[in-house]
Amino acid sequence: MKKFILFLALALTLVFPNMSYANDQVESSKESEDVKTSEIETVEEVQPPKYTTDSKARPVPILMFHDVGYVGVKEYSDANFIFKDNLERKLNILIDNGYTTITTKDLYDNWAYGKELPEKPVLLTFDDGYASHFTFVKNLLTRLKVKATFYIIQDRLEMGIYSRDLYGLKELYESGQEIGVHTYSHPDLTKLSYEEMYKEISSCKDFLESELDIKVDTFSYPFGIYNDEVIKAVKELGFKTAVTTKEGLGRPDQFNADNVLKISRYNIYNSTSDQMFQKMLDGLK
Repeated sequence: MKKFILFLALALTLVFPNMSYANDQVESSKESEDVKTSEIETVEEVQPPKYTTDSKARPVPILMFHDVGYVGVKEYSDANFIFKDNLERKLNILIDNGYTTITTKDLYDNWAYGKELPEKPVLLTFDDGYASHFTFVKNLLTRLKVKATFYIIQDRLEMGIYSRDLYGLKELYESGQEIGVHTYSHPDLTKLSYEEMYKEISSCKDFLESELDIKVDTFSYPFGIYNDEVIKAVKELGFKTAVTTKEGLGRPDQFNADNVLKISRYNIYNSTSDQMFQKMLDGLK
């Protein structure tokens, strides 16, 4: 009997010589697939988070204003102005359509951490620190109960223009408005040495923080111009957000990196129609 069993085993081995090897190959293949699957899952887990369509980080219309005045009266002779009655009408349009004004801090907290925003958020920004910002604009925003971010040029506070001084700046901040940095003298930063450019930004930041006893962490590039060196300085100085003059909706996924330091805005001119203004609010322009 034993001889028969040995003979049968030998015969099977001769007929199916690769059976044992094939089984080993199948098991080895399964183990290899398991290892590969494990490796893929590990890679996916360490990928940095990205904004998706269901993310809480939301696009926000950001409106850029400059000088505000009466018909024919402008502090600087350029196209970046809006008449007082036009500004008030535009602000009433956004209020009547259910928009809620937010600050750059609110924007950053939403883009960086997913903190909830109002249903229809909008961010108002006023560049350059015109005299009208410290008087008519401040009073209008207070009356309408809306808030905005004012980007201040330091040396314009030293020109002796009524209400645009340190006292007027403190009143503007104490009225509930957000304050940001727009450099010391508004140069094209990309044409300066790194040290000169850094000083232009840091001087204004230090001044505002010292005089207002607050942390100022939002920045507006003069003329909307920047390069890698300017971005580097803005980062080193601890700014959380920076706005440009690039036309468009403020989007958290617009760039591959430094989204919060390259934020787009809609420039509002006196010639901006109410219909176009509504399109900007809706992010359709």
